[in-house]
Amino acid sequence: MKKKYLSLILACILTTSLFVSGCGRLSDAAIEEDDDDEDEDDDEDDDHHRRDDDKDDDEDDDKDDISTAGYTYVEIIEGDELKEQLKLLVRNKSVWGLPAEHEEGVYRVSYAVADMDHNGRLEVIVSKSHDYADNCDAVIYEVNSKKNGFDIADWNVEGLDITKDTTPDMAFTDEFPSWFDEKNKTTHYYLNNNYDNGNNEFGGVFCDVVYLNGVMNVYNYAAAGYESGADEMTYWNEAGRAVDFDEFNDFMREYAHGDEWGKAAFGFYAQSYINSIADMEDADVKHILESSYAVFTGNMDSSDFEAEFGDDTSAGDVVSGDINYEDLMGTWLLSSSETNGEETVYDEKKGNYAILTFDEDCVAHLDEYFDGKLSLSIEEEVDVSGAYPYFEYDDEDALPDSIANEQYIVISLGDDKDYLTVYLMFYDEDGYILGYTTLYFNRDK
Repeated sequence: MKKKYLSLILACILTTSLFVSGCGRLSDAAIEEDDDDEDEDDDEDDDHHRRDDDKDDDEDDDKDDISTAGYTYVEIIEGDELKEQLKLLVRNKSVWGLPAEHEEGVYRVSYAVADMDHNGRLEVIVSKSHDYADNCDAVIYEVNSKKNGFDIADWNVEGLDITKDTTPDMAFTDEFPSWFDEKNKTTHYYLNNNYDNGNNEFGGVFCDVVYLNGVMNVYNYAAAGYESGADEMTYWNEAGRAVDFDEFNDFMREYAHGDEWGKAAFGFYAQSYINSIADMEDADVKHILESSYAVFTGNMDSSDFEAEFGDDTSAGDVVSGDINYEDLMGTWLLSSSETNGEETVYDEKKGNYAILTFDEDCVAHLDEYFDGKLSLSIEEEVDVSGAYPYFEYDDEDALPDSIANEQYIVISLGDDKDYLTVYLMFYDEDGYILGYTTLYFNRDK
């Protein structure tokens, strides 16, 4: 299995094990404390986390004092103030909404609405996913002080220097730990940044993120990953020193206020690369943004948001992730490909085409033809252990000298199952990505 795919699995392990369940360690004490002090916590909840039934009856208030997004401090923007800001966002959807067929290498864009710094002005978080969700970057548009436009947030990244990929994967999970600093009135969001440096170095960086005065402040305080050639994961603490897992656990809990943290939630609405939220009807965009903000404030459960929007509903008939191999079985004809924005159309009648077949034994057969003659024939087992089936080809006699191996990843399948999209990734001998081509196939009927 390629390291790129392994890093996706690693990201899941890091997110769920260390932050949510603590590998059976980090959260145990917190759970025991919650059980012992359940009544006391309920009383404190009235003081620190006002829900809908505790709101001030004054209809003129535009901001509730305090609410909760899974036990984390949130000041709610509501009433006419919220309506006007949402109108501004919808009216300017072409400003912050990436266009369809937007950016080379970006296959998915996710949008969420929040007020991370509690200043009463909404932010739209635009998270762009590269290389099948393993590498993300984000742009944040905040309603300006005059509330007639937007300011784009700056980024300040400090701490461990493990990877050149410096942006936390904000849309990797909708819920994550957070801690509210009562003294400074700031919320710390504990996010992950999954990286792949090539040369068989990949893993995850743990980020302490604070949004304040238009700046996303990211402090990389720990990391876990595989060094080149290593069989076991290495854990790094804040000082960049490799430590064993027990020491790493203790450090993580102490740094991230493990006895005090709560849960933050973002309602990320995802689109495939072939669509744009800017092209949607205003009423639909408003509903998405309003629902996303409701997730952030705790007034909508993230699972309900996922149920309504989580199937990439905006992507027309494209479904990404969790592709069943049975739906791929059969024969597919290559219709076109795209490399660096340039499209190539294939035509069997002209002798330049390719045929891809997935058989019942989980084997892919790819035959390529040039001038009507068979130029390449591949027969490889398909790995279906994850959400994206893939197969690899590494015949050094058939590949150019600069390419050590190729990886064919089925990235999306039409909901009527009559066409699919495949990423053809090119790697050098050290595991670095040299480039990729997007292949589009139609089912042979």
